[in-house]
Amino acid sequence: MALDPARWARIELLYEEALSRPSADRAAFVETACGDDPLLYGEILAMLSTEDSGRSLSIERLVPRDEEGPDHRDPRLGTMLGPWRIAGVLGHGGTGTVYLVERADGQYEQRAALKLIAPGFLTPEVVERFRVERRILARLVHPNISRLIDGGFTPEGTPYLVMEYVEGTTLTTYCDQRGLAVDDRLRLFRTVCGAVQQAHRALVVHRDLKPSNIYVSIAGEVKLLDFGIAKLLVPDAFGADPTTTRTEHRALTPAYAAPEQLRGEAVTTATDVYALGVVLYELLTGRRPFDIEGLSPAEIEQLVTSREPAAPSAAVGAEPGRLVRRLRGDLDRICLMALRKEPERRYASVEQMSEDIERFLSGRPVVAQPDTLGYRVRRFIARNRIAVAAAASFVILLSAFAVVATQQGRLVAAERDRVRVERDKAQEVVQVLVDLFQAANPEIVPGGDRQSIGEFLATAEARVLGGLEPRADVSATMKHVLGQVHGAKSDYARARTLLEQALSESRELHGADALETITVQIDLGRLLIAVGDHPEARALLEDALARSERVVGERHVLTARALHTLATTSDDETKTTLFFQRALAIRRALLSPDDPDVASTLNALAIVEMNHERYPDARRLFEEALEVAGATHGGRNKIAFTVTNDYATLLTRTGDFSGAEAMHRRALALAIEVIGPQSIQAATGYNNVATVLANQGQLTSAVDLYRQAYDRYVAIVGPNHGLAANAARNVGVVFLLIERPAEGRLWMERAVAANEAAFGPDARNTVYVRAQLANLLFALGRRGEALAMLEHAVTALAKLSPPEGHYTLADAHLYLGRALLASGRAAAAEPHIRATNDFRTRVQPEGHPQRAVAACDLAQALSTLGRDSEALALLETCVPRIQTYGLIEPSRRERARQLLDRLRGVPSPK
Repeated sequence: MALDPARWARIELLYEEALSRPSADRAAFVETACGDDPLLYGEILAMLSTEDSGRSLSIERLVPRDEEGPDHRDPRLGTMLGPWRIAGVLGHGGTGTVYLVERADGQYEQRAALKLIAPGFLTPEVVERFRVERRILARLVHPNISRLIDGGFTPEGTPYLVMEYVEGTTLTTYCDQRGLAVDDRLRLFRTVCGAVQQAHRALVVHRDLKPSNIYVSIAGEVKLLDFGIAKLLVPDAFGADPTTTRTEHRALTPAYAAPEQLRGEAVTTATDVYALGVVLYELLTGRRPFDIEGLSPAEIEQLVTSREPAAPSAAVGAEPGRLVRRLRGDLDRICLMALRKEPERRYASVEQMSEDIERFLSGRPVVAQPDTLGYRVRRFIARNRIAVAAAASFVILLSAFAVVATQQGRLVAAERDRVRVERDKAQEVVQVLVDLFQAANPEIVPGGDRQSIGEFLATAEARVLGGLEPRADVSATMKHVLGQVHGAKSDYARARTLLEQALSESRELHGADALETITVQIDLGRLLIAVGDHPEARALLEDALARSERVVGERHVLTARALHTLATTSDDETKTTLFFQRALAIRRALLSPDDPDVASTLNALAIVEMNHERYPDARRLFEEALEVAGATHGGRNKIAFTVTNDYATLLTRTGDFSGAEAMHRRALALAIEVIGPQSIQAATGYNNVATVLANQGQLTSAVDLYRQAYDRYVAIVGPNHGLAANAARNVGVVFLLIERPAEGRLWMERAVAANEAAFGPDARNTVYVRAQLANLLFALGRRGEALAMLEHAVTALAKLSPPEGHYTLADAHLYLGRALLASGRAAAAEPHIRATNDFRTRVQPEGHPQRAVAACDLAQALSTLGRDSEALALLETCVPRIQTYGLIEPSRRERARQLLDRLRGVPSPK
C-alpha cells in the first residue's frame, strides 16, 4: 500500500530535525516528537541509525546497514537490472534502498550505486520527484557532481537510477581528519562552488547543501551529491510540469536552511548561496552560525530570520590566536555576506562568492569589504603587486609579442633605422600599458582594482581604438593581440573584426611580405577555419605559406605554422599528411621538446592515422602528444584539452567506452576550467560525452547533451557551421535509435543544410549526412526516395574515399543494404552489407559492438537467401555483443536474437 503523502512529509521533516541534533540526543527527541505513534518512531530511528554508521558512500542520505545480519538478506541480491548485477546493500534513504551493483554484460568492468524506490513509497509525488531528479542529473555534467550512469525500470515498473559510486568522507570530516589549513579548506570549498554554479547554469537549485551531501573521495576529488529535492528554476526546460517541482512540505535541513526556506517563500539560487555560507562557516570554525539544539521548528525560524550570526573569528574566540587573526576581517565578511537575511543582499551568484574567496587567497580586496579608500590603499600596499591579475596576464602577452616583433625585425632588416622604429614602438607599447595599469590602480581610479578580465579588455580596446590614439604600428600590434584574446574566448565575431583590421593596417604599414603581416594573416586564417569559412581561409593561408617560404625559407617556425594551419583546410588527405609531417619536422628541429606547437602537430597527425583506421599508430602519436602537452602548466592548458578529447574519440572507435567516457569527462572539465563554459571546446566536450553515453545505451542522457552542444555551437558560430551540423546529426541519429524517426528527420535535414553551407553540396560530410537522412526517410515509409538517395550516396562516397575505404562509405553501404533487404531484394542487399562487414572486420578490433552490428545484418541477408549455416555462425558471435550496445535500434537487436533462436531450433514463445 502506498504511503500517505502527509505522513511521509511528517517523517521527512522529523528526520531532518533529528539529524541536525547531536547523535546522543536524537532518540530522545524522536520519542518525544512521535508521541504515541510507535511505527513512526521506529521508521525514523531506522533512518537515523543508517545515517550514524558513517559509511563512505552518500547518495541522497544513503547509508549502509552494517548491523544487518544474514537473516535480513535482501531478496534482490544477485539479481539483474538491465546490465547491472546487484552485489550488496549500500544503505537506505527516505524513500528506498541503494544497492552496490556491478556491470555484468561482459563489455567492461564497473561498480556503481543503484537507487530504487521502495514499493511502499510509490506515490505519484515520489515517483515524479524521482523522474525529475533523473532528468536533472542527466544534464548535470561536471567532474565534481556525482554523475548519473544509467536509469530504467524494474520488471515491476519501478524506476531506478544508477549513480557514480563515491568512496570517501564528508567535506568537513575530510578536512578535520587531515588537519587542513584554512587556505587548503578554502580551495576545496571553491571546488564545491564550481559544482553548484554548474547546477545553477543548468537552472537547478540544490536546496539541500550540507557537509553530508558534499563528499571528498579517497583520491581527494570533491563530489556534490543528492539532487533528490532539487528545484527547477525553469521546470519546462526539463519537460516537467511546473507543479512537479514542488513538494507538499518544506524539503530542507533546518541547520542549513535559508530564512526564506524556513518561511516557505520562493527558493532561488540565493538559497544555495546561504547554505554554502553555513557550510563555509562550519568548515572554518567547526560550528554552525546558529545553535538550534532543542528548538522547535517555530523557534528555529524565529532565531534564523531575526538574529545576526557571530562573525567566524568571534565564534572561535577560544581557539589559537593565529586562527582568529586569519579569519578576522575578509573571511568574516565573506561568510556574513553569504548569510545575509535578504536574498538580494547576498552574493549575486555562487561564482561571485567563489571569486571573492580567490581574491582573499591572492591578497586582493574582496567584494564583501566595505568600500573605503583606506581599506583599498592598505590592501594595495600590502600586496605590492599589479592590481589586477588580468592586467598582469595581458602585460605578459603584449610584452612577449613586442619582443618577438623586435627579433623578427632584426631578421628581416638589420638597418639602424628599422631597429630604432622597433625600439620606439616598444616604448609606446609600454606607455599604453602604463596608462592601463594606472586605470587599475585604486589610488588613482577608485574601484579600478575590481575590474574583471572582460572589463579590462574593454578598457584596453577603448584606449587602443579610441581616445589613446597610439601610433599606427602600435595600433596594429594591439589589435592583433586583442583579436587573439577574443578568439581564445570564442568571441569570433569580435576577433574577426580586430584581426581583419590588424591585417589591413599591417599591410599598409609594413608591406605584404613583412613577418608581422604574414603572422596576422595566418592567425586570421585559423580564425576563419574556426567559424567555418574554409574557402577564404585556404586562400589566405596558401598565400601566407608562399610568402613565408620566400621571405624566411622552408625551415622556419613561421613556415611551420602556415603549413600546420593550411593542412586543416585541405580536402586532399595525402597533402594534409605531408603538410603536418613537414610542420612537425620543423617544430622538432627549432622548438623545445615540450613546446605546445609540437603537441598540436603530433595530435593532428594522430587524427589522420585514426581516420585511416591505423589505430596503433594513432594511439602512439596521441600518447606522445599527451606527454608533451602535460609538460606545460601541469597539463592544464588548451592543447591538453584538445589531445585528451581526440584521444578519447580513438578509444570510442576501438570499443573502450569506459575509458573513453572517463577521458571525455576529463576533457570537458579542462575545457570549462581552462577556456570557459561558453567556449567551442566546452560545447565539443558536451557533444563527445553524449557520444560515449549513446554507445553505452544511455540515449535519453545523450540526446539532452547533444542538444546542449548544438545550442552552444549555434550561439558561438551560428547554425551553418560544421560543428553545429555534426551535433544536429547526432540528435537525429539518436531519435532513430529510440524509434522516433519523424523528429530525427527534422534534425537530420538541419544537419544537411548546415553541411551544405559549411562545406558545399558535394563534400564528403554533406553526402554522408544525406545518406543518414535517407536512412530516416526509409524508416518513415518513403522507400523509393530513400533508396535513390542511398544509391547516389554510395556512388559519391566511393569516389571521395581512399582505396582502402572509409567509415562513411561503409556506413552508406550498410544503410543501402538494409533498405534493399527490407524491400525484399536480399540478393542485391548482400554485397553492400558484406562490404560494411569486411571493412569493419579489417579496421575494428575483435569484440567491437559496431563490428558485431554489421555481422548480424549480414546474417539476416544470408538467412533470407537460404544460407542458414553461414548465418548461424555469424549470429553465435554477434548477438551477445549487441545486447547492451546503444547504437542499434531495439527492434533490430530483437530480430537478430529471434533469428538466432530459430536457427538453433529454439521454439518460439506462445
